[in-house]
Amino acid sequence: MSGATHLKSLQALEMALRLGSLSAAAERLGITPAAVGQRIRMHLDRVRPVLQRVFLAQARNFIRGGSLSCRGQRKRTRDH
Repeated sequence: MSGATHLKSLQALEMALRLGSLSAAAERLGITPAAVGQRIRMHLDRVRPVLQRVFLAQARNFIRGGSLSCRGQRKRTRDH
């Protein structure tokens, strides 16, 4: 995905969240609601693997006995 395409997909997601619907986002962006949905799917397909890796890393840290900070970094408990 090119930088411009990625930016458009992120813009569609942000607009849909801000305005509360695909239709409103489509109207503001001058495209169809289906195109907004397609752009959002493209964005999620791109970030999903990264989010999965972060989630798995946090889960592993938690299982090892640490707690999670808001940044997802391992914070050791006093017992360890």
